[in-house]
Amino acid sequence: MIAHHASTFGLSHRTGLHECLSPLAQISQTPATLDFPRYRLPTNFHAVGPLRRTKGDTETTRDAWPTDPGRPFVFASLGTLQGHRYGLFKTIARACRRLDVQLAIAHCGGLPPARAEALKAHGATFVTDFADQHATLRQAQAVITHGGLNTVVDAIATSTPMLVMPIAFDQPGVAARLVWHGLGQRVSRRSGSARLARALETLLADDACRQRLADAAILLRQAGGAERAADIVELALGPAPMKVAS
Repeated sequence: MIAHHASTFGLSHRTGLHECLSPLAQISQTPATLDFPRYRLPTNFHAVGPLRRTKGDTETTRDAWPTDPGRPFVFASLGTLQGHRYGLFKTIARACRRLDVQLAIAHCGGLPPARAEALKAHGATFVTDFADQHATLRQAQAVITHGGLNTVVDAIATSTPMLVMPIAFDQPGVAARLVWHGLGQRVSRRSGSARLARALETLLADDACRQRLADAAILLRQAGGAERAADIVELALGPAPMKVAS
């Protein structure tokens, strides 16, 4: 596949993914505050954080969830590809019921209406297809997530402690980085509701984790995001293309 596309674009023959990295500039959405220590990164590598529009450009913020301020509020999402996992959502709902925690579940269209509604009988307070993730994370005291990079970075931006249950793809790696930095906890997706409840209870009481997240959020904002990435690309591909150092 690599050789085919190299030929299509008129490039020299390549045999590995490492040969597809740009010699001009390499831009990563994984912020340094979420990565493992790196000692031999090329000088043209830039960790800029999420590449997306600035909040407010095209999005509208929904009203806050009508929660009871006297009880913790937790948000659960398994992303757009894993939102069909009814059994896992049911375990999360039962764990929150054990702690008398309010729970909002966003299944991203993965569940039929009857199954979504059935989660309320197991302990969910609110169940919806899609939610304004930034607004919900700002309101929540914790988020239970599959460990997708977008959700994790959003939770860092809002300083929301994370309980991560990786399922597939890059999620185990993201979870490992999160635990390395002390920004949340990792549990197995096969955990029962009792184990999940214990981990969530510990997380909700972890003030040190919230402080680390607040510090990480500052570094994330300083990374520059899409605007900095655009500046890097324009400099690298200007009239005289050059290698862009960090």
